[in-house]
Amino acid sequence: MASHHALAVPEILTEIFNFTVEKTDPAELYRWHLPRTPHLEDPPWPFLFVSKFWRAVALTTPSLWSTFIAVIDQNPKYEDIAHLPYMLESHLRLSMNEPLTLVISWTSSSKPHSLDTGIHADPVLALSLLVQKALEKRDRWRDVEIFVHVLSSKGTASPVPINFIFKLADMKALQRFKFRGHAFAGKRLVELSPSPLLESLSIGGSADFILRKVDALSAKDYFPRLRTASLSPTCRQPYRKTWDLLRVMPHVEWLDLKFECTGAVAFTRPRTIIELPNVRNLTISAESYVAGSTLRRLSLPALVRLDLHIVELDEESLDVYADALILHPMTSLSLSITSFDDSIEDILFEDFLESMRRVRHLEVHGPCGGSGRREHAAFVRHLASALQSGTGAGLLPNLASLELRMSHLEFFLDKGHIVTTAFLKGLILVCQRKYPLEFRFSVSYTNSPHISIMEAMRQIDETIHNDSEIQECIVDGFSVTLNGVRVVRKNETTC
Repeated sequence: MASHHALAVPEILTEIFNFTVEKTDPAELYRWHLPRTPHLEDPPWPFLFVSKFWRAVALTTPSLWSTFIAVIDQNPKYEDIAHLPYMLESHLRLSMNEPLTLVISWTSSSKPHSLDTGIHADPVLALSLLVQKALEKRDRWRDVEIFVHVLSSKGTASPVPINFIFKLADMKALQRFKFRGHAFAGKRLVELSPSPLLESLSIGGSADFILRKVDALSAKDYFPRLRTASLSPTCRQPYRKTWDLLRVMPHVEWLDLKFECTGAVAFTRPRTIIELPNVRNLTISAESYVAGSTLRRLSLPALVRLDLHIVELDEESLDVYADALILHPMTSLSLSITSFDDSIEDILFEDFLESMRRVRHLEVHGPCGGSGRREHAAFVRHLASALQSGTGAGLLPNLASLELRMSHLEFFLDKGHIVTTAFLKGLILVCQRKYPLEFRFSVSYTNSPHISIMEAMRQIDETIHNDSEIQECIVDGFSVTLNGVRVVRKNETTC
């Protein structure tokens, strides 16, 4: 009875309402990857139809309406999304002066749903109206993500070009802003200006940007609270402006650079070194020449972890990476191998490893699918050979952990490329001899939908776990882990 009467207290009812409304978590990287189209069945809307009292409480609680999340299914029907602008309008009105959290994610083909309904049935109309209504309250934006990917249908032109201009000067409350746009018509522009509250910034796709008032302020005052940044241009114009944008980010600690738009021929390096004194974690996704050249133009005295994706290694790119890696103090390095020339001379590969003298934690990632698995297996074999050779005694002297992430298919390749149980055992023994006191060796690999392959992988695990020589390696400071399960001595208990 007491709990029933508690629902008649507005303050208690408000707390209950707030628990039902979806909130954001800024720390979560991929927050809105599942389709989510708002409907009247989603809180807080049902509260309006329970009773007059509930309706009054809901309508006078602005925090219930300050979050609007719309992750639209690919190629939606116009009639299924036509209500969204009106729902957003209600959220904007009822949230009063509350800071806004908005997520609008849209992937669609630009074409009418049916030939009979014509221009007014183009879903792009609903998208354009949705964003325009959100922009009307941009002074209250706090946490905003907008992803627009409109695909051109063959022979069909969009009746409404995608035109969005986001001016940070009008967004005084903005703390986190993420915009990625891919559209074949229209203009998508972000006007950057000094933002005292901005903590996280992400711009990508075909979205262009310009910097305002750069000369009037020193770099450190442009984004004084910015700690996380992600830049992934797919067009040359915003790509070439990336260097100027990096210069006004001296406080950034987490930086993600993804260059999809350019190859070695089109690469435009900054004229002078860019100082990024606080970056601790850096991710670069680009072909090897671009990634290496980028690293050579960045000053990163605080760098702790470096993740390199799309790592394509041949004799030329080994030199590029070696010259770049030796400049930076990172102790953790992750390499995602997509291509590797198996004919590389040992001396060149050892020079490449020599540039990693400071590295304590090395991760080597292979492909999840079939493509590139031979190259990854070849890289791991070269690594094992270099560590085992007499000339490799001084290579990676500070290494404390080696983590291999592999495809299960790498165990079932053609002869000469296969990763065998004997090979894994040999690599473990090499690491134990080179790093006998403090070392962690870890291997994880993808699962297979095929029962026969799963059984074969289980047997590989069992063989490694029961191998007497490997068990002899296991001491307090040296550990071996297979797919999350630590190898233990027979007289120990599995952790």
